[in-house]
Amino acid sequence: SMPARSRSRCPSSTPSAAPESSADVKAYIADSAYGLQCEDQQGKARWQLRFFEELVASKKVLIFGEVHGANELTPISLGILEGLFADKHVDAFAAEVPMDFADAYAAYVKTGNYDSLKTYYLDTISPRDFRRGVPERLRELSQQGVEIPFVAVDVPWRLAWVTAALDDIAKTITDPTVAKLLTEDRPAAKEYGDTIDSAYVTKAAAFEAQVEGGETALCGALAAERCERAVYLARALWLSAFLQSPDYNNATTADLDAWKAKRESLIFHNFKRALGAYPRLYAHMGAAHAKKKEGWVAYELETSADSPVKGAVVSTMPVYGPGSEVSYGGAKVPLHPYPPIVADALLPLPGTSYVVAAAQPNQACVNNPLSHGHVAMVGGAGRLYDAFVFVDKLTPQEAPTSFPGLIDPPETLGGPQKRAYSRTMLRRLQAMNSMKDAR
Repeated sequence: SMPARSRSRCPSSTPSAAPESSADVKAYIADSAYGLQCEDQQGKARWQLRFFEELVASKKVLIFGEVHGANELTPISLGILEGLFADKHVDAFAAEVPMDFADAYAAYVKTGNYDSLKTYYLDTISPRDFRRGVPERLRELSQQGVEIPFVAVDVPWRLAWVTAALDDIAKTITDPTVAKLLTEDRPAAKEYGDTIDSAYVTKAAAFEAQVEGGETALCGALAAERCERAVYLARALWLSAFLQSPDYNNATTADLDAWKAKRESLIFHNFKRALGAYPRLYAHMGAAHAKKKEGWVAYELETSADSPVKGAVVSTMPVYGPGSEVSYGGAKVPLHPYPPIVADALLPLPGTSYVVAAAQPNQACVNNPLSHGHVAMVGGAGRLYDAFVFVDKLTPQEAPTSFPGLIDPPETLGGPQKRAYSRTMLRRLQAMNSMKDAR
């Protein structure tokens, strides 16, 4: 790949105009790109992270956005994480995995016992899937004496985990009437794989409303952080129940939009909570969550008055060359380069992976065409992300256990969960093919 270059920020407050012609834009991108790997004198590949080190120098959160189902992105993300952690640019790693995974991950990293990962069927997915690849690498690093704290931020799978967490908070409340807000009329504990019906979802929604309605009383009996945690655990119970039920299959677009909004609010809460313990986070998320657009967690972290890292968030989006494919629900899904001009500019260069700024001016104080240029030419993603991570070609992950058919779910899922899985895969497939989330 290209050699590392020293980088200095443009000192001018009024950079010159961005290039406009296609040829000039491509030249700008190629000249501004940084190779992510190079060979040392022994011929061994080394990560070049100067770009990311300077990108996060005055920031608190870096979100690496990925397209799910590709082989190439998890190793790149882990390479960036390890380098930034070793140089003390980040304190912990957060990921788009269910909240309840954290305990299983910790048990595996500490003991090497794979049973904790099998609880969530992670042995049935590719080692290049970040849900499996991350704990396996963290285990290797732990054996080398490097301990990277892990944070799980997404909707939990095990409802029993949620109810147990609510019970733990309720036990600390001395007023029994207030404590009952977290335990009374609550849906029964359910393990992952148990059937969740519509009646359960209705009860979970009523319980969430009960907790939210009693928030003033709860906050009078609990410290502010634990009170907020209780409210969001009640929300997590409904989010998880809805996702695993037939209601998800029958949901309208408005229903799904409401579910998504609550999901992002839960992820935002989990980020805030993690930042209380770890002031600087590196996060691996789907590219949509990394988008600085209203309704997504990167935007809320960057702009919300309630965010502990307001104005201190950077995010990346993957860009890939033609012929790229990912694996979704057992299918190989073709992807089209977006924005295509980035792929056109970087494909002729040596090496396979690069990072290029999406917004900031270059060293010569020329405005970046990816955020200041014509949308028709460069797309709109340059206005939503801080950098693009380019890979010349994405290839689909292959799971140890093959899943037959286009959207057939794993056989470990039963009843309503199979239908919810299939519905989820179809919608995600449609979203990827239209590139709605990236634009």
